[in-house]
Amino acid sequence: MDSLQIRNTAEDRAAVSIHYTVRSSRVVLHLDTTREARRSVDADSGAILGSIPDLKRVHGIALVPDLGRGFISDGGADEAVVFDLKTLKVTGHIKTGGNPDCIFYEPASKHIFTMNGKSNDATVIDPATATVVATFQWAAAPSTPWLTARG
Repeated sequence: MDSLQIRNTAEDRAAVSIHYTVRSSRVVLHLDTTREARRSVDADSGAILGSIPDLKRVHGIALVPDLGRGFISDGGADEAVVFDLKTLKVTGHIKTGGNPDCIFYEPASKHIFTMNGKSNDATVIDPATATVVATFQWAAAPSTPWLTARG
């Protein structure tokens, strides 16, 4: 794939974030909006592979391809939604702090982090067990962190 053009449709006027993973020899893009559904699109064909409905307010997606799992921060439900990368079926819900916004997988520690704007904290999730292992309080609402090569 040399290039990709993204166009918002009339129903998708909200900001769109793009996350991707490589499956076999093709790239699959995971698109999310602040709407209820999150779509998975095959970048080679442009075909919509599926969606995950019934989300309240999607902020982001963290992918852990080695485990075959994805994690969606749902700010409207104060949770991280766990889903299977192949089937797109929801496999769990993990309670986070208030209004999880940024979500990311940090490969050095092998943990998922959510930055929770309403409760001014960060939730640390073990992606293998889909459980919360720690919560860190912040003085103000955390945003997008900077990571180094060592995590």
